[in-house]
Amino acid sequence: MKKSLFKRIVGFGLACIAAISMAACSGFGNEDDSEKDDPTKTTLNIFTYKAGYGDEWLNRLEDAFEKAYANVSFEEGKTGVQVKHTSDMLQFNAAQVQKSEYDIFFFENEHYYKYIDVLEDLSDIVNSKASADDSLTVLEKLDAQQIDYYGAKVGNETHYYALPSYFGNYGIIYNKDLFEKEGYYLAADKSNGAIIGNDKNAKKSSGPDGKEGTPDDGLPATYEEFFTLCDEIFNANDTPVCWPGKYRQHHLGNLMDNLVSDYEGVEQMRINYDFDGTIAEDLVVLDANGKVTKDSKGNIVTEKKEIYSSNGYDVARQIGKLYAMQFIEKLITNDNYYNRDAFTDSFSHTDNQELFLMEGTEDFGTDNTSIAMLIDGPWWQEESAGVFTEMEKVDPKYARTNRNFGWMPLPKATADKVGKGNVYSDYLNAFVCVKGGLSEGVKKAAKEFVKFSCTDAMLRDFTVTTGAPKAYKYDMSSDMNKLSSFSKDVINYVANSKIIYKYSSSNFYNANIANLQYDVVYSARVNGSLYRNVVDGIKEGGATGTSYFESFNDYFKKYSFWK
Repeated sequence: MKKSLFKRIVGFGLACIAAISMAACSGFGNEDDSEKDDPTKTTLNIFTYKAGYGDEWLNRLEDAFEKAYANVSFEEGKTGVQVKHTSDMLQFNAAQVQKSEYDIFFFENEHYYKYIDVLEDLSDIVNSKASADDSLTVLEKLDAQQIDYYGAKVGNETHYYALPSYFGNYGIIYNKDLFEKEGYYLAADKSNGAIIGNDKNAKKSSGPDGKEGTPDDGLPATYEEFFTLCDEIFNANDTPVCWPGKYRQHHLGNLMDNLVSDYEGVEQMRINYDFDGTIAEDLVVLDANGKVTKDSKGNIVTEKKEIYSSNGYDVARQIGKLYAMQFIEKLITNDNYYNRDAFTDSFSHTDNQELFLMEGTEDFGTDNTSIAMLIDGPWWQEESAGVFTEMEKVDPKYARTNRNFGWMPLPKATADKVGKGNVYSDYLNAFVCVKGGLSEGVKKAAKEFVKFSCTDAMLRDFTVTTGAPKAYKYDMSSDMNKLSSFSKDVINYVANSKIIYKYSSSNFYNANIANLQYDVVYSARVNGSLYRNVVDGIKEGGATGTSYFESFNDYFKKYSFWK
């Protein structure tokens, strides 16, 4: 290991990395385009919530729109459009939106319905093609959940006051180069060991899709296989998984929620947001003391029940939640499985990404130990752009395009779920909207900009720029050669998976969202202390996955709004 080079490169690179990290995850404060308004053009001012995906995609969108509409007049005496934006992590209420200087907002982790009264109606955009080159209308690019959520009912009519933006979820990223080198693929024949190891010609297991000869061969099909793989990686002196201690609740909590979604499926997960009488198929039966019940064979007893707002607390008993909590317990209570700073409050997501990229490399690693898997989202490569750049300066082999990482399809809780497809949970709830009350010319330009952002060409451009999908139906086949190995994996898996959007048009859900939204919904009281997430309830509170599930059910049922 070349320690002097490591110190020199990292010492020089950290300032760059810190700056880029601020851009990618924390915003630049009140950053905006510095040029003055051009009085000969219609000016559009945009606010974008700048987090993991950054804003280079928006720069490109603005440039393309300005060129496409260079000869169009939206206001008398003006030709063309000048588009400027501010990137920040600010949040707004409806009154602030109405009084702001911005015409268009790209929001993230916000609730559409709190803004409807101050937004422009976009229904004409939704019901038309965004471009003559598109084969579908904007509405046809949305799925049923999105149509129900964004289609606000006004009397007997449906109106759209916002449209989806990007998609994002947490999952497991794996180092394909390391897996290939060390043979960290599960073997079909376990007689010579659980993984193929040095026998690169050995047949791999069939993976989560249950089919031989597909891209997920050798990847863990079940939770049990995942932890078998972790044991094998640890025994080979590598670190199985890493996550940032500073944001452990967020990363692991969202991973857990994806495990729940993958087990339960879209229809069963919708019960958590709609409370509309749908039958919950697999509710764990709890005894008089609130404990999980099992039959004489040791199997967990479940029952079915229709779920309404009056008994909505029963949805907490979905067995997929129990299995996912047990998974998190096993992952975080065995220190063989994770990086040493996984519970260090100062260890950030960018620190973690840097560690994942550098460990085990010839020029940067602190020892010979590599990290096999990373808990993060599709945006991680964009957030890590500075690390890739600094490493590439030392050797081109470290360039983003020359390293191979994969998106691991989630392992299944039980063997009967293998081969049933994947379901991912979008937690970002990102959307674009236009402020109401604009002058006619600016309003028309703003709506055209939103429409332009929905064209197939700009949707593809977003994916090429960020390596991640937007929350629309569009074909990436012509541009796949422009993507990294990791981004190709993300697009392929998302395109062949179902998505659960964690929002609802339900008045009941939106009235009680402070207690039902993703980041607090799994709250529980453990040993006298309140925990807002499973991770701390287990690691700090001393709960097991099962006891946290029982405590969560008890806490969830005591909310006063069930009626």
